[in-house]
Amino acid sequence: MIQEIQEPNSSEVREADRKVKNARSVAASDDDTKIERMAEQARGLIDDIKSWLELRVELTQLEVEDRVEEKVNAVVVTAGLAGLAVVTALFFLVAAAIALGDLFGNAALGYLAVAGFLSLVTIVTYLARPRFVNIGKDD
Repeated sequence: MIQEIQEPNSSEVREADRKVKNARSVAASDDDTKIERMAEQARGLIDDIKSWLELRVELTQLEVEDRVEEKVNAVVVTAGLAGLAVVTALFFLVAAAIALGDLFGNAALGYLAVAGFLSLVTIVTYLARPRFVNIGKDD
């Protein structure tokens, strides 16, 4: 009951070699295909990240531009209002000077009274200023 082992003939050996080589090439081509797919996906991922970063930078630039525009608009409005307030105050002071001049009987005395009042307000404001405002003092 011993079976004899037969040696394969040369065509069987060639066929087996061909199958082994074919299997190896299929495995190698599968590995190459997987690597190529992974490389393509990595390139796609890198492209997506670059696009995302470019969009993020653009968004940040737009946000900064919006903030700057808001600040410039606020400064323009504030400067306009301050200018109108100064002109209004000037007209009130001139009117007060004319009225005081009529009261005193001399226009120059009216203007002098208004100037004296403004000088007094300036001195009191200077002396009563908050300590954190350093105007004209070397503390």
